[in-house]
This record gives sequence, structure tokens and C-alpha cells, in this order.
Amino acid sequence: MSVNSPTRILFADLSHLETGSEWSVLPMPINMGYLASFVQAYASHPVDVRICKVPRDFVRLMTSFEPHVVALSNYIWNSNLAAAAASWVRREFPEALIVMGGPNINTTELDVATTFLRERREVDFYIPNEGEVPFLRLIEAFLQEGQTRAGLRGVGVYGTWSLDGDSIQPSTVEVPIAAIPGGLDARTGRLLDLNDIPSPYLTGVMDEFLANPAFVPLIETNRGCPYSCTFCSWGDMAKSKSSSFPLDRILGELDLLAEANVSRVSYLYIGDANFGLFNRDIEIARHLRKLRETKGFPDRLYLYFAKNSSKRVVEIAEILQGMTTISLSRQTQNDDVLRNIKRKNIDIETFNSLSRHAKALGVDSFAELIYGLPGESLESFLTGVADVLDSDVDGLHFFPAMLLNGSEMATQVSREVYGLKGEYRAIDRASGNYGHFAATEFEEIVTSTNVFSRDDYFTVRRFHFVQSLLLDVHAGGRIFYGFRGLTGGQSLYRLLDSISREPGDREDERAFWALLESFNDSAESEFVSPEEFTQQRFRSRDGSHVAKLNPYYLMRLLYEPGTLEAFMNVLRTRLPEIYGSDQKLVEAVVHVTKQRIYPFDGSTSTTIKTHLSLGDLAQAALKPGETPLLPSQLLIEPRHVQMHKHKTHSEFLAPLLETGPKYEAVYDLALHHSRENVGRLLSWSLSQSESTEDRSLANEGGWLY
Repeated sequence: MSVNSPTRILFADLSHLETGSEWSVLPMPINMGYLASFVQAYASHPVDVRICKVPRDFVRLMTSFEPHVVALSNYIWNSNLAAAAASWVRREFPEALIVMGGPNINTTELDVATTFLRERREVDFYIPNEGEVPFLRLIEAFLQEGQTRAGLRGVGVYGTWSLDGDSIQPSTVEVPIAAIPGGLDARTGRLLDLNDIPSPYLTGVMDEFLANPAFVPLIETNRGCPYSCTFCSWGDMAKSKSSSFPLDRILGELDLLAEANVSRVSYLYIGDANFGLFNRDIEIARHLRKLRETKGFPDRLYLYFAKNSSKRVVEIAEILQGMTTISLSRQTQNDDVLRNIKRKNIDIETFNSLSRHAKALGVDSFAELIYGLPGESLESFLTGVADVLDSDVDGLHFFPAMLLNGSEMATQVSREVYGLKGEYRAIDRASGNYGHFAATEFEEIVTSTNVFSRDDYFTVRRFHFVQSLLLDVHAGGRIFYGFRGLTGGQSLYRLLDSISREPGDREDERAFWALLESFNDSAESEFVSPEEFTQQRFRSRDGSHVAKLNPYYLMRLLYEPGTLEAFMNVLRTRLPEIYGSDQKLVEAVVHVTKQRIYPFDGSTSTTIKTHLSLGDLAQAALKPGETPLLPSQLLIEPRHVQMHKHKTHSEFLAPLLETGPKYEAVYDLALHHSRENVGRLLSWSLSQSESTEDRSLANEGGWLY
């Protein structure tokens, strides 16, 4: 093989998600775009690159392109897929050099990292940190050895890992590379100037994906994270110092994306750990707003706001109003737990001030809490929930603690100190058989610690579901929002706690309590045994259905015969008992709520009868502490209100309804095929014009667990 021929490199950021459904939100593989543009710019010999995201394209390119080097990404959502693809490549293309990289690996405990590589012996080299420079060194070493994989055996290229027998060999071999204008950090080897990476968008590397409507653009404005949260792989110290791409470059990329984007959803992913951390982010936000108004792109943003929220974050959210909401991250209210996870929250007074400020500006805000963190008991977590619900935040998202490879919390040391025990469950839509290889992805959930039992986990898991019904505006909270106005301005916490922990024995409520018991059983059975996990790890579960339990059981609640009425009977009983709610008011809200739920029967209009002004109902739901519903607001004569439905989805649902229950068909529609906000999808609308309120993944994540 001549070293004079270009080195063919296939970059694969594989995803189980296919590109055919209406709700395709595959982010463009910008990670591979950075690697490709960098190696093209600095390699000493020509390189020919291809980038792919979909497994079927990977198989096709392996045969038609015949790459010398295959580079695979490793994240929690594609780790086993990448490993299975690598195994196939090793069998069918034995001379190809296989490189893997990504954050889904323990970088601090050598024995754990070694085990990871032993299970993936088909991988020749692993790049554990920022990839551009180590990958360039590896390509230069490959060229020096005549583009032969065999020549690199025993060579520990600096910045990479490789096995020498059963051990990771020292990666100390310095391979000469072209001078990088901005230089390298002597301690970490990271680039000192991110502008040394040519823009994948401005150089045309990503043109193939910009022309494909199934892909959504993704950009980075900076890299790294100044925080060290132990539950997050961004907390790795090697990646902790933030560095930024030049502002003019970012604005130029955004201009290009606004002109060239053909994605079927007007989305933009911002891959920063802390958008809003820097003053210049205000200017970026203004530019995004201007592009939306002048070019129509982007309409929605998927981003992570700065961990410790500030007035700057609220100002940015105001600029981006309608494009995203504010996540006022808390994770926990417990000071001891905050110390355990190396995090510091803003004080509750500042938190409340920010949420009030956001509300005054018309910006939705929500808080995030994680259950199962080190040192967090059941009692302390629920106390924290009650505290947050007493604040001025609009919504609340729960997340289970996960043990992510690459995070400090997942290390053996942390597991032992805090008694962290995890169990594996398959990830929804992260399984597939691709002919030549198959795989299923799993996530490891913390189900017990030294102060949080497995029973405690399932108690919170059930509370999480009930909370998503009544409080989360992206789920049931939009449908049942009127009940927030019946608490006399008090927190919903007592109602949530009562429903989730005190089942009743009334006959007319029985179907709902049976639903909760079924939820408990499903929550328990979603975990696989260690033996099954080992067996399934690198192969597909043969297409078995993996449901996200909160939305799945929401659909059952709404569309399983008898269950909705039973839930309404629970609310009819508990609201007066707990809050002294007026029974006639409760009945009026029950009546209008049931009528607002769309039956998915193909109809496009209906008339509902209500004894309450829908405006009063909405106002009480949005500001229950300021404008609770009062008996005096009941109308003497009922009002008839015309309602509309612009997207009935009848064509999609018809074949599904012939083979299974309605709730399963609607679940599949809501999560995998509809672009509408889920609450809007399930409801009649007052508007006669078609809604433009599409789903917003950035703000829906909490209820989906």
C-alpha cells in the first residue's frame, strides 16, 4: 500500500435513531466534523474523509470507501453499537485501524479503564479526552508505518490508550505533528486556541448533513466546564477549564446555518455545558433572535444554561423568549449532598428572585432535582421537593441519578464511600439489528445508597410519575393544569404526596390505584439482571418494546377505559380533604378537563360546556398563589366554547388502532412521530389557526423518565 495515496478515514458517530420518522431530531455529527476538518488541515499527507451517523450508511461506506482508519464515537447512547460495529469491522476488514473516543469511559481508575478496553479488543486505540491533537498524532504515526495497522502494535501514541497484552501501555511516544498556531497546553495537551480547529460548517465538511432534512444543526460556542459536579462527565478535571471559539466565527456559522438549513424541524442544538456563562452569550442570543425573525431559523433551541443561574441567564432567556425556557438547576436542596457532589447552588432567596424576574418577563422557568444522589435520603429529597414547590418557579423536573462512565460518581471509590448501587435498564429506541451487527444500549440508574434504600427509590419513582401528571407542563400538567387553581394558593406537594403514598379503597377510584400498582410493577421490571445485562450488552433485544414509563402511563391514564374517571374521583375526594377546595369548583374543573382531552377519533372540532371562564382557569393555573379559583367565578349559566384540532394524526393511528389499545398507539405517536408539544397533542385547542408550538426537547426531558 503506497503512502502516497490519501489516507481514507471513516468517522462514525453512530446512532440507533433512524431518519424516516416525521419527528427526526438527529443532531449533526459535529464532533466528527471537528476531527475531520482538523486532520485535513494539519496532516502531513492528504486525507480523504467520510462522516456517517446511521448504521446502514456505515455498512455501505465500509464496502464502497474501504477506509484505512475507522474512528468511532463512544457515548452512553451508542457505546454498544460502536463496539458491535467495531467487531464486525475487525472480522470483515482486518487491516483497518480502529480508533474509538468519547467521554463514556472511566479516565481516573486504570483497572476499570483496562477492563473496558479488554472487552473491546477489536479497538486498536482509544482517545479518552479532547480528540483533535491525539487523533492527528495517531494518523501521523500510521503514515510513518506505511499506513499499516500492524506497524502500530506496541506504539503508545501520546494522548491515546492501547493494550499491551492485558494492560494499558504508556502513551508516551511523541509523534511529530505540524505546528499548531495557538499552541498546546503543556499539562493537558489541549488546544489553547479553539480557532485552530477549522469550522466544519464554514469549510464545507458538514455540507452533506446540511442538505439532509433528517438532521438538525449543532454548534459549540465553547468547550469545557468550570464546575466539577461528580454526577456529570463534564466534571472531569482534564476538561474543566472552559475555552471559547471566536465570536465572529460563531456568528458566521449561525448565519450559514440560517441560510442553508433544510431540517424538517427548525431546531438548533447548542452543545455548551454552560450557555450564559459569559457576557458575550448575550450577543449570541441577540443574533439568534434576529435570525429567527429575519430567516425563520432557529425556531427552537436545545441548550444547557449555566449551572448556577444568574441574571444574565434570565436576560438571555428574555431575548430568546419563545425559543427556550430557563432551567434553574438545583439537583438537591441538601447542603451535605451538595458537598458530596462538589456543587454549590445559588441561595434560595436569589433562586426565588430569578424565578420571579423570569415570570415578570413572561419567561417560563423550571427547577431540576435528582433523586438517588450520594447522601440524599428519601426524607431529605422530599423535603427539598416541598421547598422548591413553595418557590416561584413554574415547573419542576425530576431525574434519577445515573452512574455515567467518565463521571466521578461512577468510580469504584465513590461507589464504595456512598454505598452507590446501580441497576441497568435498556434505553428507549436505543436498540437495533443492522444485519451485520446488532446492539442494545443501557443506562445505570442508582437504586440504592447507604442512606437511600431500593424501596425508597420506587417510592420516589411513583411520586415522580404523579408529579409529572399534575405539575409538569410538558406532560399531564398541561392537561390537568386547572387543578392547580384549587389549592387556595398552597403548594401542590401535599396532594402529590397523598396520591403517591396513600392509596384509597373507594370502589370508584380503584382503576387508578390499579394503574399505580401496574406502574410499580413496570418500574421494577424495567431493570435487567446482571446476567441478562451481560448477555444483551452487545446485541439487540430483537426489537422488544422499551417504554418510557411516565408518558406510557399518562397515555394509559387518559385512554384506558375507566382509568381517567377513577383519577378524577381521586381528585374530587382529595382536593377538598387537603385544601378545603369548594366541591362545586372541583366539579367544574373536572368537567372542563375531561372535555379538553382529545379522543383521537378524527374529529376536527367540538363544543365544550363549562361553568368557568377558560381565561380564569388559565390564570389560576399559571399563578395559583396570586389568583386562585373562587366559588364566585362559577357561571350561573354554562358557557359553550368551540374547540379545534388541526392535526388529528388519523392516517398514522388507524393501522395501530386495529392491532392494539389506543394508549399504545398514542404513546408511539407522542414520543416518536409527532412534532407537537405533547400536552397540545393530547388536547383540543381554542385557536382556529394551526399552532406553531412544536415539541421542545430541551424542556421535556424530566417527565420522560
